[in-house]
Amino acid sequence: MIAGLDISVPYLEFAKRRFSSCGRQPVFICGDAVSEPLPQSHWDVIVLASAYHHIEDNRKIQFLSRVRDLIGRSGYAVMAENVLPDYRINNEADYARSVRQFYSQVLNTAKKRNPELPVHVENLIYRVAQYGCDGEYEYKVSLPLLHYDLTSSGLRIVAQKRVWPDDDDTSLGNGGNYVFVICSST
Repeated sequence: MIAGLDISVPYLEFAKRRFSSCGRQPVFICGDAVSEPLPQSHWDVIVLASAYHHIEDNRKIQFLSRVRDLIGRSGYAVMAENVLPDYRINNEADYARSVRQFYSQVLNTAKKRNPELPVHVENLIYRVAQYGCDGEYEYKVSLPLLHYDLTSSGLRIVAQKRVWPDDDDTSLGNGGNYVFVICSST
């Protein structure tokens, strides 16, 4: 069985259109990834596509623990996630600096790849950065904190690869976009 879970109806509608020509039709479920009942209690593979940073900080370990329970001892999760440059925990100003640094690099990359970047795209990047600073809808964390949450949830990293920015670009320190393969640590 293939299933897609998201709390956003527009995202689910987009996914339905994208997968409409596939041989196996996924089941699409609108709900909270932390608590929504799923049609199976075990999954061989779970793909977390930028999901973690949309879960509030006080529910991240609960979310990851659920992933651990759903993959059991034999499954894997593939996690694509945006990771902030390091910041001091419980320091709002330093967190906001890290968010601005991350999105400044996002904008620089977008403009480098598309010198004619539409103004509405630039404004969207600024708006998402502001969500992060305001603690609304965007709850990104640093790599050490993500590693801590994975370990605290009983998960371990099998493989980790930063896919943006390029490896030789140190502007974000260890921040950037990552892909992780994770499994249960028990």
